[in-house]
Amino acid sequence: MTQQETRSDKATLWGFAGARSDELGHRIDVMIEMQVEIFDTLEEITRNWFARAKSEARLASELSTKLATARSLPDSASAYQEWLSRWMEMMTDDGRRLISDSQRLMQTSARFLGNGHFPGNAHSLAATQTKGTSADVGH
Repeated sequence: MTQQETRSDKATLWGFAGARSDELGHRIDVMIEMQVEIFDTLEEITRNWFARAKSEARLASELSTKLATARSLPDSASAYQEWLSRWMEMMTDDGRRLISDSQRLMQTSARFLGNGHFPGNAHSLAATQTKGTSADVGH
């Protein structure tokens, strides 16, 4: 297989084969828009998780302080109990956040990949082929 044939196969796979330059430009714009939106979503998710990590570190620091100042076993047990309660709340929130973040990424991807906007998917290829067919028929 020649290098030209390999490029042609990849172009067909992504829906670029036979595309007019204005269609190709639109497809590239859509791909860039999708990447920007996904990266923006990932950036926001990352910021939220870093904030979460800081709050867990703060919680651990508070526990250390309370244990260092505890004067009795009941004081230490109370500090641990308070820490454990707050830590478990944070873990529950983490589970919710993980599901929510996953849904956001899936929705962003599905919006581009599932509705015909992403070049090369079945809807986009069918629309391109329909355009060409209707132009040939004179519609």
